[in-house]
Amino acid sequence: MKHLQLLTVFLMLSALSYGQQFNQSTNPVINPINNPIDSNEPGSQFNGQEKFRFQAGLITQLDSIIDGSTVANDLFNFNNRWFSIGRLNTGTQEVYGLRFQLPQKALTFGYQDVNDTNPRIQWIGTGQDLGNLEFRVADDFMSTNSDLVATMRNDGGTVFAEQNLSSFTDAKVGINNSSFAKALNIINESGSIGVDVFQNNTNIINTCYNATIPEGIKGQRNIGYDVSVNANSSENIGYRARVEGQANFRFGFQSSSVGEGITNFGISGSASGADNNYGIFGRVSNTSGVSNNPGDFAGFFDGNITTTAGFFAPSDQKLKEGVNQLEFALEDLMKLQPKTYNYISSKKINLAEGKQFGFIAQELEEVFPELIKEISKPVFNEEEEVKEYLEYKSVNYLGLIAVLTGAIQELAEEVDRLKETNESYVVFSDRLEAEEMERLRKLAYQLE
Repeated sequence: MKHLQLLTVFLMLSALSYGQQFNQSTNPVINPINNPIDSNEPGSQFNGQEKFRFQAGLITQLDSIIDGSTVANDLFNFNNRWFSIGRLNTGTQEVYGLRFQLPQKALTFGYQDVNDTNPRIQWIGTGQDLGNLEFRVADDFMSTNSDLVATMRNDGGTVFAEQNLSSFTDAKVGINNSSFAKALNIINESGSIGVDVFQNNTNIINTCYNATIPEGIKGQRNIGYDVSVNANSSENIGYRARVEGQANFRFGFQSSSVGEGITNFGISGSASGADNNYGIFGRVSNTSGVSNNPGDFAGFFDGNITTTAGFFAPSDQKLKEGVNQLEFALEDLMKLQPKTYNYISSKKINLAEGKQFGFIAQELEEVFPELIKEISKPVFNEEEEVKEYLEYKSVNYLGLIAVLTGAIQELAEEVDRLKETNESYVVFSDRLEAEEMERLRKLAYQLE
């Protein structure tokens, strides 16, 4: 029995010894990935082809030979398919993490150096093989089908979109929103500034969107959107919006200021320091550059308007053609019917209160149709959405200044003519008795 036991132990030790002789992990392992160990020994358990490498801190597996290499030292190169985990020497430094090597492209996860603080995801390639990094999600363990969530391009741009990635080719960050109520929602609960952007490069346009300050956040100054552009260029723009496409209503910029306090500003603009400064500049036109449509205005104010300086309209001779002297102004002016009136109370339009002085547009239109304009005013609901349009006639009261001036000039000419012909109407004779002269003076009139 003892002899049988000794024989069994001997056979087991011999088998282990034989296995260790051809186990690649027992042979010397050369660390650099482009210099694998030679495994072409006859009788090798891998039949002359290396499959694994083992050493302290590193495991590497050869998955497929793509380039037809037969020499062991060429198997683990950048043309074949292999994977590694652990501490991998890349020739110039050691990488700690995972590496998935495909022909002429690779993906690594981990730390580029043992002293690095930040981990990294890095994909490697050349030319067109570099590709982009995709972030996908799937709900089936047995299928390769997945949904694209985001794409990080090899030029540094990132696109959050499921489709239409080509639309964001020139964008550093792109968002294609098709299933969310908001494409971007920024909430800064630790401070009062939702977005604060500073850019000091040349010829840069800065934009960012939808900054929200949560209810309850209080401070001396809460800013939902704040952009600062400090650059040397031909044009600096703090905010630019362009709205296009098929839509019933388009708003290039919409703002409202509502709540208790001292003062609310819907829009506040200021400009200084340049040769030409415009606090607020508005323009509207059609393809020909001019618009007379009832709903086209460079500025439309539903309420009172005031200015601390003057109001100026273009009147330069170089801007005019077909200039003619105004005639029969007094005759036309006598056809007007000045009125006093009160405006109705309406939620669709803000009208002045109290007694008003002016004209009825329909009556004035019969004499001076050029001074009347059809207006189409949008009416908003509580959600700041356009629900209908209010149409009415308006009067260009400034245009009446020329008519009034012409009428006064015509009236002055008539007065001068009467002065010149004064003696023709009042005749005195020394042959009249004193009593008759007194009676004539009472019945006649005299122009001084």
